[in-house]
Amino acid sequence: MVSPPPDVGSGATATVPPARTGTSSISGAEAGAPAPSGLSGALDRADIRPLDVPAALQILIAEVRAVFAEAGNASDFSGGAAAASIDGAVPAARVIVEMVLQSLPETFEPNSWSAALPRSELALQAAVQRALDVVGAWRDATPEVLAATQESGALALRLITDEPPFPTWPPPEWLGLAPPLTRLWRRRRALRRRLVDPDYAANTKWDELDELGP
Repeated sequence: MVSPPPDVGSGATATVPPARTGTSSISGAEAGAPAPSGLSGALDRADIRPLDVPAALQILIAEVRAVFAEAGNASDFSGGAAAASIDGAVPAARVIVEMVLQSLPETFEPNSWSAALPRSELALQAAVQRALDVVGAWRDATPEVLAATQESGALALRLITDEPPFPTWPPPEWLGLAPPLTRLWRRRRALRRRLVDPDYAANTKWDELDELGP
């Protein structure tokens, strides 16, 4: 389970959607076996085939999309087709990070971003936990399947909250997301500086901070 706390905010309380039941879309298998309290619907039926890593990662991606939709900040991101061919934790995390990035305000303004960042982090954390609950309840789910789900969710959450070490960043799979992620980290740094220095960038438009250095 991953649970890094939000570190920027304007005092607004982020709302995490309540747990759902039976909403994940699964490819190649009917939904799973006896579930813990609170999970019903598809999980009440015995699975036809064992849950594999690609199907578990589809569950994770579906939960992220559903949680952001319930929170009212879903985008028009169409990653469902790509998810069908995902067979590893890193490619799945990339899809998730792209969804999170698209859910954030396009224009950089401190009040909206101070509310949006922790809300997105809490929504992603809730989605990862819900996916782990579903995958963990699957009959005969292997440790590999659960580990891939947890690894993918943890990587996605870490990338939207922390800057990875250089110069190993970015690996080839992430080249397409390096610019928006770098912009996200720069905006987070600006918000952190604003918390300790209210006069920071007083004479600079906030949307111009993307062009400034650290």
